[in-house]
Formats: sequence, C-alpha cells, structure tokens
Amino acid sequence: MRACRYRTGSRGFSGVTRAGGYGSKPMWEHIDTSDAGIAAIAMIEDPSALDALEEILAVEGLNAVFIGRGDLTVAFGAPNHNDAIVTRAVDRT
Repeated sequence: MRACRYRTGSRGFSGVTRAGGYGSKPMWEHIDTSDAGIAAIAMIEDPSALDALEEILAVEGLNAVFIGRGDLTVAFGAPNHNDAIVTRAVDRT
C-alpha cells in the first residue's frame, strides 16, 4: 500500500508526467490530488493468493479486488477459463 501514495507512503515522485501537467502543476497540489484519487486494487492471479485471501482482504486502504481469471487459468495449467478449478477459485474469491 505504501507504493500507492505519496504522503503516507513511499511512492516515487515525478511532476513531469501527464498527471502533473508535464511540470506545470505545483508539486504539493499534484501530490494531494494524486493521493486523493488513488484506488488500491489487489489482483488475485496466483493460486497462492487463494491461501492468503483473508490477509489480502484485511489490508488497510485496499479498495477492491480484481480476479485475474486468465492468469489463474495459466497458473493452474487449466485448459480454459471455464475449467472447474478456475471456477472454484473465482467462487472462493
């Protein structure tokens, strides 16, 4: 979560990005605007994440969880994303 925010985290700063108006936005305005607009989303894309769901969902500041169904399919070696092992993982999440 620290990598997502400037003020309460450790996010690297660059004011010359599009979000920073390519250097035209004052630094602290850019930081405050960016921090206020962050959505932290965890991707569940690996079978080991299924064993840590409770811990992942308990992370303070987490706004959402995205199920990486394609990644889970590949990680499980399943023939397709509708395979029973993938469907169970999605249902569990």
